[in-house]
Amino acid sequence: MWQWLRHAFAVNEEAPELTSEEANELESLATQVVRRGMATPAVTFLEMSRPLNYLGAQVLTSLAR
Repeated sequence: MWQWLRHAFAVNEEAPELTSEEANELESLATQVVRRGMATPAVTFLEMSRPLNYLGAQVLTSLAR
């Protein structure tokens, strides 16, 4: 049981590499957010939406059955 529990919430460390186009678009978005003084609200929003990730995953899992 402990072996299963140890890996129950493991996150895959391997993230796909961004293409140069994706990286440029993210950089542009980040620049606009900072330029408008919205960095703190953006970070707050992203941190507040983290629990919704779990709920969304549960909904998708239940719909897939």
